Amino acid sequence: MSSYKYASTTHVADYLSKKVVLTEDNPYDLDSDAGGLWEFFTEGGRTLCSVGSIGSEPARKDTYTECWDVDSGKKIAQFGDFLGGAPAAASSHGSRRVLTHTALFPKRSTALVYFQAERVVWDFRSGTEVAAWIAPEISPMGSMHGIRYYPVPVAISSNGRYVAEADGTLLLIYELP
Repeated sequence: MSSYKYASTTHVADYLSKKVVLTEDNPYDLDSDAGGLWEFFTEGGRTLCSVGSIGSEPARKDTYTECWDVDSGKKIAQFGDFLGGAPAAASSHGSRRVLTHTALFPKRSTALVYFQAERVVWDFRSGTEVAAWIAPEISPMGSMHGIRYYPVPVAISSNGRYVAEADGTLLLIYELP
């Protein structure tokens, strides 16, 4: 991945031929507070999916989650229900993505509180929402202006059948249909 002042470009290279097989521009300033871009290979490396990270205004530059075919470079899917989606996870051998929709609410001070994040499991091949739930949240530390809450980390199994969340004291594992 190469970074420029106000944009970045993702380059996927074939290891054996040492040729770039996919180049995608994205709208993220990787040096901003927005946290940049999360990218995942899925379907055994045949697909590259990206999602924007949650961040604070005005640096937040969320776009829709998108997936591309690595060989052809064609966009094959876009999740349109909400912008952003991080923290996220992807099944490495399947077509399922875990996305997080987080509403930001300002407090009386300048701090933002991340409040009630919803998790969605999306199958980008079928275009269906497999499951949805309210994500557990943690506050790793207080801030000078209040407490910030963040959705807990999430993972999905390589086949997309199981999802795990952990808040430091409790591990939750879900079996998906």
